[in-house]
Amino acid sequence: EKAAIGYFITLFPPTRDMITECKKTGRYKNNLMEQEYPKIEIITIEDILKGKRITIPTSHQITVIKSAQLKENNNQTKLEF
Repeated sequence: EKAAIGYFITLFPPTRDMITECKKTGRYKNNLMEQEYPKIEIITIEDILKGKRITIPTSHQITVIKSAQLKENNNQTKLEF
């Protein structure tokens, strides 16, 4: 319930009341890309089967905790043919 954005996947086309309820939730602003998305987006199974893509905003909190260290491996295995 405290998610910034969500997707409602339904087998049937959404009703007018469903669309109204989703619009009441407002919009999510992605500060990184300066774009807005509906907080709840309704997607039907038919949309998915027709190839509609779900738009997932890029996170603005991309952090690297620890980078992997490069390991030198000079022990190459010889293959006998």
